[in-house]
Amino acid sequence: MINPTNSNLFPSADAVSNVVWPEPFDSTIRDTEIRSRLIFGPGLSEPTPIQPDFTSQEFTYLDEECINVPSTLPLCLIGNPGPTVSNVVWPEPFDSTIRDTEIRSRLIFGPGLSEPTPIQPDFTSQEFTYLDEECINVPSTLPLCLIGNPGPSPSKGYYSTARPFKLYQDKRYTSGAVYITPYDLTKHYNEDKSNIPIIQTPPECEPVLVDGKFVLQPIPHMIKMIPGIPFAIHVNGDPTQLQTVGCLHTLDSLQAYPDYDLIHANSVNLAKLTWGCSGLNGEREIPAVYTLNLKRNDRNGPRAATHRSPYDGSFSLGNTILKGDGQGTVVPALQMTANPSISSQIQSILQTLHTLYIHVLPKSISRFENDMINFHSEFSNIYSLGGLSPCATSVQLNISSLGETLEESIGNVQGLWHTDHNDDPDRFTLFILLLRVGPDGHPGPFCLGRWGLYSAEMGCWIIFLTFKGIDVHSGFAPCELSSANEAFLKDSNLKAAYNMAKGPNRAGYVLYTSKVAAHRTSALNATLPTSFGNLTTSKTATKFLTFGSSGPSTLGSPEDCANRLAREAVFDFFNTLSLSQLNLELNLDDVLSKITFTTSDGSTKSMKKLKYNPQTDSVFIQRYLGLYFWYHTLCKSVHIRITRSDIQRSQGQLSHNIQGPLAPATKIHVQPIASPLNLQHDQLNSPDQVAAILSARSSNDKKITFLIRLKDSSRTISVSADHPCLNQHPLVIQWYQAQLSREDQQMITASSQKSKAASTPNTNTSGRSQALQSTGNRAPVVANSTQTTAAESTQRSKRKARSDSVESEEGVDEAAQENSDSDDEYEVERFREYRQRLGLIRSRSTKLSMEEIHAKVTELRSLYPKAGVRDMLNLLFFQDNISIPRNTLTSYFRQYEPERIQERKAGKLKRRRFWAAGVLDMICVDQHDKWKKFGLALHTGVEPFSGKILWIRVWHSNNNPRLILSYYLKFLETHGAMPLITQSDAGTENYGIANAQSFLRQYYDPQLQGTLQHRFMSGGSKNVKAEIIWSQYRRRFAPGYEDLLEKGEINGWFEVNDELDRLVHRWLFIPWLQTCLDGWVDMFNCSRKRADSNKILPHGVPNDIFQEPERYGALNFGVDQDGLNHVRQLFAPPEHAVFQLIPPDLEPLISHTYADMGSPLVKHDTIWGIFCQLRDGVSSAINPDIRTIILTFENGLQDDQDVFPVPAGRQLEGGINVIRWDGGYEDVERGLEELDNLDDRSTASTSAEPLALFSDEEDQLDDILEW
Repeated sequence: MINPTNSNLFPSADAVSNVVWPEPFDSTIRDTEIRSRLIFGPGLSEPTPIQPDFTSQEFTYLDEECINVPSTLPLCLIGNPGPTVSNVVWPEPFDSTIRDTEIRSRLIFGPGLSEPTPIQPDFTSQEFTYLDEECINVPSTLPLCLIGNPGPSPSKGYYSTARPFKLYQDKRYTSGAVYITPYDLTKHYNEDKSNIPIIQTPPECEPVLVDGKFVLQPIPHMIKMIPGIPFAIHVNGDPTQLQTVGCLHTLDSLQAYPDYDLIHANSVNLAKLTWGCSGLNGEREIPAVYTLNLKRNDRNGPRAATHRSPYDGSFSLGNTILKGDGQGTVVPALQMTANPSISSQIQSILQTLHTLYIHVLPKSISRFENDMINFHSEFSNIYSLGGLSPCATSVQLNISSLGETLEESIGNVQGLWHTDHNDDPDRFTLFILLLRVGPDGHPGPFCLGRWGLYSAEMGCWIIFLTFKGIDVHSGFAPCELSSANEAFLKDSNLKAAYNMAKGPNRAGYVLYTSKVAAHRTSALNATLPTSFGNLTTSKTATKFLTFGSSGPSTLGSPEDCANRLAREAVFDFFNTLSLSQLNLELNLDDVLSKITFTTSDGSTKSMKKLKYNPQTDSVFIQRYLGLYFWYHTLCKSVHIRITRSDIQRSQGQLSHNIQGPLAPATKIHVQPIASPLNLQHDQLNSPDQVAAILSARSSNDKKITFLIRLKDSSRTISVSADHPCLNQHPLVIQWYQAQLSREDQQMITASSQKSKAASTPNTNTSGRSQALQSTGNRAPVVANSTQTTAAESTQRSKRKARSDSVESEEGVDEAAQENSDSDDEYEVERFREYRQRLGLIRSRSTKLSMEEIHAKVTELRSLYPKAGVRDMLNLLFFQDNISIPRNTLTSYFRQYEPERIQERKAGKLKRRRFWAAGVLDMICVDQHDKWKKFGLALHTGVEPFSGKILWIRVWHSNNNPRLILSYYLKFLETHGAMPLITQSDAGTENYGIANAQSFLRQYYDPQLQGTLQHRFMSGGSKNVKAEIIWSQYRRRFAPGYEDLLEKGEINGWFEVNDELDRLVHRWLFIPWLQTCLDGWVDMFNCSRKRADSNKILPHGVPNDIFQEPERYGALNFGVDQDGLNHVRQLFAPPEHAVFQLIPPDLEPLISHTYADMGSPLVKHDTIWGIFCQLRDGVSSAINPDIRTIILTFENGLQDDQDVFPVPAGRQLEGGINVIRWDGGYEDVERGLEELDNLDDRSTASTSAEPLALFSDEEDQLDDILEW
């Protein structure tokens, strides 16, 4: 400790005071006022239409304003016979390259258009060091070297291991001292990359009960952090390449600083706003923040049925990232929609956190790191929470209660080892931990896994921990006996301070900055759409919160919010002018001084000056941009991108070997905490003494120990599960049932009843182990794992559908077998014999061990990380030809991947209405742009009635109407019939399909002249079925492939802006990805969908419904088509450049290079190696002529929207409504004239018999139409 005092004692009642309450803020009123303002452009709402009055003088000229025209003017004018060209004025030659270069060289706010030259800082000067009087004196008794605690290593996996840290005097830190260890970017980096995903929790992380107190034994291989002294690394042993990795502060360690009083006062205010406090001395009563009915985070997971505390959970405050639109959208957190009094308390919390952040963080990191982060935040106008000064962008509040693990309280995603991989690698996380734990309890350690550091400070009510969230870390819940906690809170001062706190005893505020918010790579809902400039506001701004309307709740005071938004407007204004090669003759500070806002008392205030003005401080800014880029590069070199799913997947692979077949579920922590001294068997003499089961843990020998509360004295004791008083105890059985699935619960109940009937209790095996033994011996089945062609896959899917049908029918036969006669039995045996000959083997006819299933599932996990039980069954069948019973695979998931089961149970559906009359009533098409960052574009076509995916295509573009039309024509050519109508969004890339569809339909049915046989879904209408397919694709197919594609960018193997990289990438990846997509589409179309009582559209296999709709009481509306070759030549000629994967002149070079490599097999685990070798080989053999061809080819790929007229005709709107409007369709009429020269065709017509219109929602039956 540094200057230890009593500052870490719990705050007394009179100390918890002086909270500054912001004025209640109602975002609805502010939003209404904003929307009523008069602005340029279309505005935010439609004005009331007013018909002009042409009889008045308002829109006519007076006689004296009109001139007299000659009476000899001709009454009619016609066009001249032909044009005459003379005196043409030629503009000066224009070179866009020169202009673009000049524009890119301009200094603008934010990330800029090009990377600056890195500048290494000079640490010998005073610029980035502190003066002697600015540094505090550290105790001379500090150890000179810290090494990890001794202890055993795990049998499997990896324990976090610290490298030796030595103490250095260093004026770059306010402490004047720092613990440093060298870090080798080759050796140590590779070790961490391999070890972090398989990190395990040492048993010593769990405090143990000794003599009535919880104590923490030294954690093996780790170092306990010393408060007030930062921990850092020297990258490659270079003292100039300094990176802080962690720092712990308590109120004691901060007391030596001159701003300690401010830090202490705000810490007390934060405790009051968090735990709540009754009104003292006439002050306002404050409820605990977690009692305000806040919305929990989605990743918090579902609430367990046995969860005792209603307040535990994880909550987002401040700003957040709204997913679903590119890389997300920065918006105010949804907590800001609460009522004004709730918003006021949250706003006060954010302002208090802001103050603590800007005063504690500089004492935890080096001055250079702090200056670089602050400069980048100021110059990029990053939306920090709670104030205008540089701070974190987001904050997460984690609440947990006594007797609950963090995994139970805030979810297994955040309660176990994890990384926050979306955080900015350049910035630090400040974790402010508030505790309500007595002197006999323990707050629980917090571990920084990558560096082998942990904090475990006793007797503190607030702790400040600085680290990088991108590195693996984990926390542990406090441990305290209920009786000790009750005695601790009996103190009068503490009771007054915490009398509103209720159950929770741990509240952690995680202040972090997301990468997309820090580097402005996402959309930002600054205001409602302005209709001008680049679209920096998300299209969802009209549905979700904006900073213009709700900013005062998250951005600090009204003055802070006004300055932030004013800077956003001025920065955008200045950048727009600069990038348009325009100059501003006004100083930006003068512009800001003319921008004002009105305060609550009616006065006006001008905006503050800029700290960094590119007009006056350009030299300084250019230098600091270079320094920041050097710092950014250093952070990037140390950063290891490991996602939470990577850790969960690796942990799942180890769990079976670590825990054994009788291991507890994930809710039971396998931690040996119960030594013989801690077990209190002698205090439990009767089953009636047990009041409640609080928690359970396992020892190394897999024996479970329960923490039990007794009825007589509310004491808690630790007792082994094999204690006679616990065997078959109802509360124990109820606890076991809460850990298992519904199927296993039934088995436990049956086992319990059987044991009671026999009256022979087993005292050697716990009920949990019995249940797992009874469910662990199921026999899975497997077929040979082989590589198959697409045709074989289709044949196999048909066999699977027949086999499923056979199994269901056979189940009925077996149920009635006892009552059947001998002839029926003979026929059944004959049927089974024929089925065996045909290869229709039932899934349980062959055996496959759980280890073999684990190996197969693990292999598929790399590409399908989010596949659940249903998807994994299909993947095993279609890709590996393995058929496994569903209940066997479900048991596997419960044992290896229980989090998948919880994700499924937590699923929520948002329903929309959709109408379809029958098969080929329509076809819906849509594009998908999520992979454009990799140079890839996707497109799909869906038949909505059957749910069949007609195609998913990957190419280098999805904006070209010729290309999109070719997908549709290919389907028509293959199927031989066309739909009644096609449907898409209103993008110009769909003009090709709209024109061709209307062209063909009008030719065969002249009555359709003047109608558009394509439905554009715009405005509030949605292309629902195509969106559903993309949603399924994003969840079930894309994650693994996106991770694979991102590896190229993360490791620097692939640069999407490099022309050669892009073309080689296309040549290799697009055919392989298309094959993978075709396989997934085939699996999707051949798989029976999950039953849904809300759905009226047919249930079944999409291929079956599409091919035989009459079996489902529906009709096929397909219309005969012909003349496709004419349409193709007219609208999508095959020789067009867009249909070429790469330039034809480059194809031989790449093919020969690939052949010289031995034509290696392309797989997911080899493709990047092949790419790098192929790219390097092509690059070494390329010549300037080829590079010219590449540039010409790239420039020639235009979208070609100009060749397609805007489709015209009577528009078909969504649903059952038709909005009529007139318009010509010249292109179709021209095509009809040309098609008349072809052979006569028979006119197609639709069936005249009655039919019903199907809806995908049962409550819409009243709207069903009959034709």
